[in-house]
Amino acid sequence: MRQNNIRSTWFISEIWAENFHKEIQKAFEADYIIGVSEKQFAPTDYITREQAAIIIVRILNIKGNESGADVFIDRNQISRWSKEYVGIA
Repeated sequence: MRQNNIRSTWFISEIWAENFHKEIQKAFEADYIIGVSEKQFAPTDYITREQAAIIIVRILNIKGNESGADVFIDRNQISRWSKEYVGIA
């Protein structure tokens, strides 16, 4: 579980006014979710396939498989940072 640090401080302040902040904070501290950058979380944005894949793989605690992403027609548009997650999800 994550300890309180600078990164979790920005996270808490960004979502504090949202109704679902407690649930998001729990998922963040469990490493199931991450922000869209080192300084932004964006809890009200639509979730992408890449982001959903990361969440699923992290919750299930399974190892990624980058080559698995090759089955998708749009494989060249899958971000490098998410390929191993999309490939296994």
